[in-house]
Amino acid sequence: MNRHGSRGGHAYGPVREGVLALILSLACGVSWAKTGFQGESQVAESRGPRPDSNYEAFNEDTFARDSPYRAAASVVGLILLQLDDEPRPFCSGLLISSKYILTARHCLQQRIANTDEWEPLRPQQIIFELDYLKYGSAAKTYPLKVVPVEIGPGDLDFAVLEAINDIPLGNRKIPVPGGDPRPKEDLYVIHYPGGETLKLTRRECRAADRPEDGHFFRHVCDTEPGSSGAPVFNINFESTGSCISSQGEASFSCH
Repeated sequence: MNRHGSRGGHAYGPVREGVLALILSLACGVSWAKTGFQGESQVAESRGPRPDSNYEAFNEDTFARDSPYRAAASVVGLILLQLDDEPRPFCSGLLISSKYILTARHCLQQRIANTDEWEPLRPQQIIFELDYLKYGSAAKTYPLKVVPVEIGPGDLDFAVLEAINDIPLGNRKIPVPGGDPRPKEDLYVIHYPGGETLKLTRRECRAADRPEDGHFFRHVCDTEPGSSGAPVFNINFESTGSCISSQGEASFSCH
């Protein structure tokens, strides 16, 4: 499969009307502490070495299996769309239950030529890929329905996709609500920049001086096409209630 040239727990109920309410409730953030995952001293010891790159790979040389980064990464996947001959990586996405995946709305749209209008893409197939940690590794793949369950109205840049069959959760830690970003707060992003393998961005990654801007907040974390739809966390392993919408910007509505 071509991985280059890309564009870009708690099980929640299957009630369609509840999906938007879930997203908005998660805008308060996500706390790993509530899962009973680790104590503070264990978290400090398992954060891994000081990063020397803005894109850190997830492997056993950098993060232990019980690292909270690895736990957070367990629910972040790569979204592939098949528009022609084969599925290609487009964006990142967050598993929010055994059935639903949250991503950015614009991942499923294209701009109409010579206008400011957008129209939906019409993929033949959508695939959600988890645990793609290194080249040549066997990621777990799950087919999704090609029509979103929910898309955000107006400037709410989110979309909810539904798995054709339930995704086994096992030890994956589905987020529960937590806190909001503060000015200059240290952050980290777990994503698939450029549609490549799963990466962690934490070096020089923080909220802007004035982070909140309507439904969006500003950050200075390195991202690329393919990062859209990825969750943004703080160093306490709480979600900021957002996902990457574009370079330097994340949408509160997207987590």
